[in-house]
Amino acid sequence: TGSGEVDRCQALVDQSPESGEAWERLAAAYNDSHQYERALQAYDKAIELNPANGQNYIRVGLLCEMTGDFDRAKDMYIKCKKLAGGVIAQHMLHDLSRRLQDHLTAGSRSSEGGGSVRDKGSNT
Repeated sequence: TGSGEVDRCQALVDQSPESGEAWERLAAAYNDSHQYERALQAYDKAIELNPANGQNYIRVGLLCEMTGDFDRAKDMYIKCKKLAGGVIAQHMLHDLSRRLQDHLTAGSRSSEGGGSVRDKGSNT
């Protein structure tokens, strides 16, 4: 999926700007082409148009985790948890808490001179 897919999805949004599904497809195309900020913006619009679709909250949460915005990720999972079928979000919140604790523990060990330095993506 490259800019051709982004262009096709943008054309769908241009044709149907009030379609949450069109915005979801555009967000996915941006995500696939590593344009994460644009993907987040498109998912935000999809959520605005269809706030009952919990999958978009999960997708935003995952993108926020990937880009280091853990507070927003937590917020998205909490919002999704309140929706029907929010059980997945409860698991995502638990996993996020565990990963953050692992990250903090690793950080305190490396600052004490023990342990190894790990990059952001290595603790998934």
